[in-house]
Amino acid sequence: MTSTAARLLAGSFRSFTPSRATFALNRASSHRSPHQESPVAQSAMASFGPEPPPAKKAKENSWDKNGDTFNKVASSAAAERNRQPIADVVVPLLAHLDCGLVVELACGTGQHAAHVAPALPNLTWLPTDLTDESFDSVVHHTRGLENVLEPGVLDASDDAWPDRFHGSWEPPVAVLAVNLTHISPWQATVGAVRGSAKLLEDTTNGLLMIYGPFKRGGEHTSEGNATFDASLRARDPAWGCRDVEAVDALGSAHGFVTEEVREMPANNLMLTMRRRAKIEPAE
Repeated sequence: MTSTAARLLAGSFRSFTPSRATFALNRASSHRSPHQESPVAQSAMASFGPEPPPAKKAKENSWDKNGDTFNKVASSAAAERNRQPIADVVVPLLAHLDCGLVVELACGTGQHAAHVAPALPNLTWLPTDLTDESFDSVVHHTRGLENVLEPGVLDASDDAWPDRFHGSWEPPVAVLAVNLTHISPWQATVGAVRGSAKLLEDTTNGLLMIYGPFKRGGEHTSEGNATFDASLRARDPAWGCRDVEAVDALGSAHGFVTEEVREMPANNLMLTMRRRAKIEPAE
């Protein structure tokens, strides 16, 4: 079961003091629009300090005229549609574990944490995002869940983010990144994979799971994805659907083996990467 210490952490993540953890949460500036479903496409952990100012509330009950501003205390339609297919991949991979920390990058509205964490009661779930824009929604969706910590600000492009976990949490066992790679610069994906490798380097069979729309062999998997990719690049030339082969090669370069690339609904893919065991030098 999740340790007593981790249970005490639940609901108090942003209010930790340095005596309870070795790092502090820092606000991070975004390289993408703060109003996407996952405003933290570059997710990764920063450091402990004063609680960030409350996020501004979006207009109640809908999107604005440009379709960019989401009601942060409501729900994302895309997350609602995709949460069960994502859970169908994640839960069987982690259900056998007796304890451990799952770090979610780009947590968005918190609907994935709210849906998956109850199915993994032995694990502690930490939702993170690049900014706190959607944290009201995350807290709303995960209220009452003992194994979900309050969300924290985390920037995946920060090389030091995994260092701040050491000695402060249960052993990390997995990292989940949903809709991170295409709504952020490539450097965010590099940092997420590199940081996850460092975070999981002492974990037996640690997992990195990356979900989203990808290209295969340099080609889009559907006409809809091609249109979506063009719209992303029109907003920011640094965004866009990545080649799944490039992400696989990135993982391999940082000690991961891609076990599966699963086709998901709506022309998305889920990459499941397992951290190779660290080889101790011969005496």
